[in-house]
Amino acid sequence: MLVPLILGSDKTMLSTMSGDKSAWPIYLTVGNLAKEKRRSTKCNGLILIGILPKCPNSPDQHAIKRALHCALREILRSLESYERLGIPIRCADGHTRLGFPRLASWLADYPEQCALTLVIYRWCPRCECDPKEFPAIGQPGSRKRQLKRYSSLSAEEAKKVGQWKIPGLENFASFHLDCNIFECMNTDRLHQLLKGVFKDHTWTWVMALLTKIYGSRASEVVDDGFANIPPFVGLRNFGHRFTKVTQWTGSEYKDMLAVWIPLLAPLLKGFPHRLKGLRHLTDFILLAGYHSHTDTTLRYLKSALVGYGKSLDGFLEFRENNSFAGIPKLHAMIHYVECIKEFGSTDNTDTEVSESAHSWLIKDAYRATNKVDYIPQMLKWEKRQFIIKDRLNILQSIADDISDHRALQCQLMIDPKAPVAKPGPPKLSGLGTKCIPIQSFKFPNKASLN
Repeated sequence: MLVPLILGSDKTMLSTMSGDKSAWPIYLTVGNLAKEKRRSTKCNGLILIGILPKCPNSPDQHAIKRALHCALREILRSLESYERLGIPIRCADGHTRLGFPRLASWLADYPEQCALTLVIYRWCPRCECDPKEFPAIGQPGSRKRQLKRYSSLSAEEAKKVGQWKIPGLENFASFHLDCNIFECMNTDRLHQLLKGVFKDHTWTWVMALLTKIYGSRASEVVDDGFANIPPFVGLRNFGHRFTKVTQWTGSEYKDMLAVWIPLLAPLLKGFPHRLKGLRHLTDFILLAGYHSHTDTTLRYLKSALVGYGKSLDGFLEFRENNSFAGIPKLHAMIHYVECIKEFGSTDNTDTEVSESAHSWLIKDAYRATNKVDYIPQMLKWEKRQFIIKDRLNILQSIADDISDHRALQCQLMIDPKAPVAKPGPPKLSGLGTKCIPIQSFKFPNKASLN
């Protein structure tokens, strides 16, 4: 039985109001679970397997890369033997099968993808497309990256294709069977599309265009537009301080995406080509968020990408170098159809999974420590929580089975204060307001249905 392993890493801050405490957790889940279970906070579908040490502010970046890959090698070392020999796994149907784990995907944002793959910053982690040719929408695909091929290249040859070749450093993925770490770097709708292409880039260009049209009143016009959104189910009113907000969440990006086209339509009447490009971007982001795909939806996704690529020339004047080169998140859009065909819908590989896990796996664990040497305490707290949750899930499954004689006992173990229904005489209920006990309902001696 193949057991595809899905790992995730995302650096996060532990202290909220002040302080510089941070953590770099490593999460693990398996592709055999349904994605609803993997994304749930109550099913133990996602577990914490380690916390990477905080890298010092050293000018020697090669030393930091060595430390990172050595730490990952130690965390995942136990998998190396299981990948070849297999591991007995007791499945839900009661049978024991021999499982062979494989590294299948890694959930990470772009800076972490570069660190994991040893790709030079601004290059694509999946292909060898030159950053000077970004976004390369509509162009023939570049050569895919292969981990084995780079081992035979010199440092200068590897640098030409955007790959670091550091003496004495071997990528941690090279020790795992059938693992090409570059193919594990998948799409990230949250950081690549919503935060990157949509908010950081396209919205900046739109504001520059509005400033060109309305001058210093551009921010005021936009704030008034977002404040005048009528109240309706599913629509968010951002108030009069929309342009003043600097920190956004994933749900706020989605709420903004739902209203920005009707808001900008009257403001960009004289620029239909650019407005059409914004509509294509909206279509692409919404289509990429589908939970399932067909050949038709993937064809729509390609069409929206081509339409957005054609409209980019309208925003070229707002780029400092009059070029879109060097924007890896813009280039990553061409890999979405390919990744969806290989790994399924984007919610399988979205970093929203690890972002949501920070609150109940990392920050709750940090609050339970004494804030001194907190990493070992967090790992011990997480181990205990996992054992307790696993035990509660077993008890709950027995309690839900009313045919099991242990159901009542397990329910009391889960919640001793829960009211226990006492068995009583069966009652006959109907449309009326009264329930007549069966014992008091008597038929006449000679009953007739005529």
